[in-house]
Amino acid sequence: MTDAVTQRWQEADDAVESLIADLTAAVVRAEDRSRKRPRSRRPKRQSKSTRRYLAEVIRSRRLAPGLAVDRNMIAALFTGHRELIGNPALVAAVAEACGIIAGRKLRSKEIERFREASRRTARLIAKAQAAGPAAETPKPAPVPPPAPVIARAPIPAPAPPSALEQLLGPVEMPAPVDSPTQEMRVVEHRRSAWWIIALALLLVLIAAAFWLAG
Repeated sequence: MTDAVTQRWQEADDAVESLIADLTAAVVRAEDRSRKRPRSRRPKRQSKSTRRYLAEVIRSRRLAPGLAVDRNMIAALFTGHRELIGNPALVAAVAEACGIIAGRKLRSKEIERFREASRRTARLIAKAQAAGPAAETPKPAPVPPPAPVIARAPIPAPAPPSALEQLLGPVEMPAPVDSPTQEMRVVEHRRSAWWIIALALLLVLIAAAFWLAG
């Protein structure tokens, strides 16, 4: 986009903001006036929103003939809708309705000033559109989602020893017997031990017999 196109859109945006600021000031004066009115003895009704109140005044007074004005249209106007902000009849009707609500009827010159501001804004918007489209606001680059965090299960602590284990102490398991040959060796070792004991007893008996005979 060239600098000339950017400049034209800047001028159009400035005109829109200036006109919205003037209408907003008129609305603020109307709201202040409605709050300062003396309270009547009639039952208090629910207060209307400013947008709905303006739309009702415009319709009842026929300030914008040929336009079906409602609160949504009023809201779009104050957000800077280009077609609505460039409609002199709607802009003048909103300004005149604000004056009626504030108890101060606008003069013809003041109403014409709002119409002329709307026409000027419409011309600037048309020139900017003819020069080129408005610059789009750059969109931020998408941020990748964070990597999922895998929670690891905690390692369980060893269970404390029971009361019986604490009393007996560590239990040592006997070594397993590997083969039948080892069993036979154990049996032979036991038999040899018995023969040695029997022979020792026999020698003791023989020695005792000789001692008694002598």
